[in-house]
Amino acid sequence: MSSGKTHEYAFLLVYTAVVIVLLHLNHLTLDPVVVLGALVGTLGAIFPDVDARASKIRIRVQIFLLFLILTFFGLFYLTESFVWAVGLILGVFFLLVIQITHHRGICHSIRFLGLTTISIFLTLFLLGYPAKLISLAWALGFFSHLLLDKTLKF
Repeated sequence: MSSGKTHEYAFLLVYTAVVIVLLHLNHLTLDPVVVLGALVGTLGAIFPDVDARASKIRIRVQIFLLFLILTFFGLFYLTESFVWAVGLILGVFFLLVIQITHHRGICHSIRFLGLTTISIFLTLFLLGYPAKLISLAWALGFFSHLLLDKTLKF
């Protein structure tokens, strides 16, 4: 099994190559969203291990999701906006998934990659943020993790 650092470095290598190609083809300008994509993609590259009981990322993601749920609940309560309700429901759903899955279970699947990518895209799109690049970065990071786990044996 490869280490978390291997997953992070592999994603950053792939992401850098994609960004360079997109910059060269004039399909992308260098702005803070590109840096945010690198951060989100790096999280995507280590996220599949969130279901491992001994994973350091597990507790951090759980704490983050709890704060996210509380934030979305507060925003929904104050504004009664559908967008915040969607975020609240997704946060609770992913927190439950982390609790009930086992390592190399649903979190290590193409289905979960699709579900999380679509969730991220829709949430960002509904909030008016740049959804395409961030979702693509997440998907690249997540997929690079799955690919490394399938091909490399340490």
